[in-house]
Amino acid sequence: MHDEFTHWKQPSLERILALGPEVVICQVEEAQSRPAKHYWQELFNGRARVYIVMEDNWTIPAGHLVDYTERMAEFIGENTP
Repeated sequence: MHDEFTHWKQPSLERILALGPEVVICQVEEAQSRPAKHYWQELFNGRARVYIVMEDNWTIPAGHLVDYTERMAEFIGENTP
């Protein structure tokens, strides 16, 4: 993990593109889920797998984060040899 992403820092879009992630997980409201997924897919020209999560509490520290960590691991592990 890059130190620049610790403590809730917000990297620029240019920096995210330069890093070329294999997986993008984006939290949005349900009404924005389709446009958000399309935006990220287009931005990475299909080079990144894009997952959209809509639960508000993905960013609220509490016991439920264990479940979300498992979901993130599933996202990352999909299509991995």
